[in-house]
Amino acid sequence: MATLLSIECFSAACSTALVTDGRVRASARAAMTRGHASALVPQIAEVMAAAGCELGRVDTIVTPIGPGSFTGLRVGLATAQGLALALDARLAGVRASDLILDDLAAAAAPGAWRVAAIDGKRPEPFIHIATPHMSAAALWDSQPITATPAAVVDHFAAIDATTEILIGGDGAAKLLALLTRIGAPRVVHETAPDAARIGLWAAARCAVDAPLWPPKPLYIRPPDVSAPRANPLANMK
Repeated sequence: MATLLSIECFSAACSTALVTDGRVRASARAAMTRGHASALVPQIAEVMAAAGCELGRVDTIVTPIGPGSFTGLRVGLATAQGLALALDARLAGVRASDLILDDLAAAAAPGAWRVAAIDGKRPEPFIHIATPHMSAAALWDSQPITATPAAVVDHFAAIDATTEILIGGDGAAKLLALLTRIGAPRVVHETAPDAARIGLWAAARCAVDAPLWPPKPLYIRPPDVSAPRANPLANMK
């Protein structure tokens, strides 16, 4: 019986879920913009207790690799790596944008564009675009980008005014603000995947040996904080 632990800190929340054979046994979610590092481990213990499952029974751990909050991604990955090492469990990453695009596919009309928009805590969200008739392999190989005004023009300006654009994710409102000059109709789903949804999605892929991502952070832009510069006076005598 496969037992999968899903942890999520990439958004403005901290969430955990335990999934067994494609069913969520227990889950927890707390909205927060900071403090993930102190909240995550107690939340994992809470979920395991609610499920009546010992941590040692977990054989797979999944966590988002990006795009998303720099600090949250690092907290989730570091915790997942430590647990996987201690439990000798499989560790795999999930691109949040892949899951959002899969969810949008169920609502997409023929010819519609699908766009995952994730809040990167800047005016421009991270976006991942699925064009009509794009194959699953091509979408898997494509990369999220930062939705700068120039990138929005490059990717969307040629869309026919009758083309539907489905937008999902917590960065949807910010992307809409950048799409004001494009006349195509839009349908917006302002949600972000939590650990339960991520765990179910990953478990379904594991069940059919579909690929997941290596547990390495996916950074679309450089971090806001840079390393301190060397003091030019340090070596003067």
